[in-house]
This record gives sequence, structure tokens and C-alpha cells, in this order.
Amino acid sequence: NFPKALTYFLQAVELDEKIENKRTAAIDHLNLGDAYEKMDKLDSAAFHIDIAFKQKDALDLTGPDINNIYGNIQVKKENYDQALLFYKEGFKLAQKNADLVASSKISAGLAVLFIKTNKRDSAILYASKGFKFGQDASFQKGIIHAGSLLSELYDSIQPVEALKYFRIVANAKDSLFGMSNIQTIQDLVAKEQARQKELEDAQISYQNKLKTYGLVTGLTALLIIVLILYRNNRHKHKANVLLHQQNEKIEATLNELKSTQSQLIQSEKMASLGELTAGIAHEIQNPL
Repeated sequence: NFPKALTYFLQAVELDEKIENKRTAAIDHLNLGDAYEKMDKLDSAAFHIDIAFKQKDALDLTGPDINNIYGNIQVKKENYDQALLFYKEGFKLAQKNADLVASSKISAGLAVLFIKTNKRDSAILYASKGFKFGQDASFQKGIIHAGSLLSELYDSIQPVEALKYFRIVANAKDSLFGMSNIQTIQDLVAKEQARQKELEDAQISYQNKLKTYGLVTGLTALLIIVLILYRNNRHKHKANVLLHQQNEKIEATLNELKSTQSQLIQSEKMASLGELTAGIAHEIQNPL
């Protein structure tokens, strides 16, 4: 299920690049290239393998795999000479690292190349090597791939040999893809799906809690603001009432002062008039 695998590889490379883990990011790109190559999306495969190749020093023992995938891409593009160079370099590295699995893959790739270039003997030779490496490594997929090639190659020239490899491949397929293994894989997938559902539910619950906390916090803040405004309004009202009362007192005092001032002026006028009258009366009583 390569499309499903791609979703996980893309998530992995995003996470590894985020934490700047160059080695595992390079392995992610290698896996992406492998998946795209098997899906015949060769440009995408080459893009990711190029990235992995640039990090080959960090990848240590994965050089054979890089060359193998490069070789597979070139075979599908019918660039057989370039494919042969990649396979040879990959096989040399695999042998140096005693990597039987990579040796099996590359040998099978070489067998496919020689089948396409009509070199049956070379194809049988490398398919046999791939089959042997697969057996030595208990690499069932390698046994299936190389064994299938040998079954086809011997079909028209040695039917007995073809039948032998056909039976071996059938048993290997049953071992690899038998019902018990399929059930195990399905169980793993079901558990992973359940785990993903739990994570999604937890995320939704967390987001709902955040929304609830935000709403409660917002309402609390709004209530505090309303209380502050209410208290300020009451204080303002009390201040206005007090100011009004003070203004009334001031106005009453001013009125009293005006009344007193008027009385004083009137008294002064009457006193002046009395003095004038007394003077006149005195003058009348004492004429010159």
C-alpha cells in the first residue's frame, strides 16, 4: 500500500527536518524515493533519492540502497547503460558491507536489466545470485522476486527448473502473505487507527476545554469590567449629588450675602438721611 506509506514517510520527513535530524531525514527521503519508484512516479522518486544521495555520508551503510533505486529508475526510463553503472556501484558497496539484502535486491535488478536487453544467460546468473543472497539472509521478498524471475527465465528452456522455483516462490509468498501475517498486519493497522482516533478525540477535547476556559475567562473579565463601571457610576452619581448640594448651599449663602448687603446699604442710606435731617433741624433751631 504505497500511497498509504507515502503519507507516513511525508509526515516523518517533515518532523525530522523540523528537528534538524539530517540522518533520519535522509532515510525518509530514501524511503520516499523507493515508494515513488515502485509506483512508477520516476521524477518524484529521483527528486527524493537526489536529496538522500547528498546526505550519503550521514547514511553510513545505505549507499547500496540509493544506487539500487537509481538503477531501478534508469531501467524504467530505458537508460540501461546508466542503470548498469548504478547497479555495479551499489553491488560493490553491498559486498563491502556484507549486506546480503541489498545484494539480493541489486542482483535481481541486474537480472531485470539483462532480460530487457535480451541477455538471458546474464539474467539467469544474476537472478540466481539474488535468489541465493535472499536465502542466506532469509529475505523472503528477495526470494520471491529472484525466484519469479528464474521461473520465467527457465519456463521455455527448462520447465522442471521453472516449476521448482515456482513452488519455492509460492511457499515464500504464503510465508510472507499468509492469512496469519495478514491478520497481524490488519490488527496493527486497527490499533494504529484506534490510537489516531484517541489522539484526535484528545485534541478535540483539549480544544473544547480551551474554548470553555476562554469563554469563562472572557465572561469573568466582562463581569469585572461591568462591576467597575457600575461602581464608578455610583461614585460619580454620589459626587454629582454632593456637588449639587454644595452648589445649592453656595447659592443660598450668596443670596444671604446679597440680602445682607442690601440691608447694609439701606441702613447706611437711612443713617446718612438721619444725619442730614438732624443737621437741618439744628440749623433751623439755631439760625444765624
